[in-house]
Amino acid sequence: MLFRRAFFSLSTGTEVHWLDAMDLADFPVKEGILRCDRIRLCHRPSKLLLGSFGFPDSGTDVQTKKCPNGEATMILSGTDAAGRPRRLAITIFSGWQDLSRLQSSGTNPDPERSVMLTASVRYQHHYDAAEPHVLLSQVLMRNDGKTFSDEELFPIQRIDWEDPWHSGVYGAVNLHLKDGTVHRIDYGGMEADLSI
Repeated sequence: MLFRRAFFSLSTGTEVHWLDAMDLADFPVKEGILRCDRIRLCHRPSKLLLGSFGFPDSGTDVQTKKCPNGEATMILSGTDAAGRPRRLAITIFSGWQDLSRLQSSGTNPDPERSVMLTASVRYQHHYDAAEPHVLLSQVLMRNDGKTFSDEELFPIQRIDWEDPWHSGVYGAVNLHLKDGTVHRIDYGGMEADLSI
């Protein structure tokens, strides 16, 4: 598990507890990375976007899958400038509200035109423990002609939350994957023995 912290609009003249930030945690999965990020936003209403890199757009095929429990994925299939097959998928599990795609130019060094996938969420209330505080997502990439399996697209079997709202507002999050592994994400110890 790799933990990091991201601050938005950081300035040394601002008190640290009034900074918008995110606690970032991720770990590798087959063909990609699974993210488990906790928001710490002071300023609301706010909208967050998580974007993929620019995918080569040479007649890209777009496929969407949704599950009854709210999980959703968007898959791009296409080729790079040399004609080699490429696939990109972004899956949202919890916290994120919507998936979309954007046409762009100059965001990929290979072709001029590309497609970017984005997950988004809006926060309306100044503070609401029931709003999602932990955002679970996954980005997968393949450089062969194979399609992504449902097990790769939707690897989470169960999420155990320690807070009563199942939002991740406090406590650890335990991800039980379908391959039998369990990942415990505990932001409380992310700085471990750090001293400054």
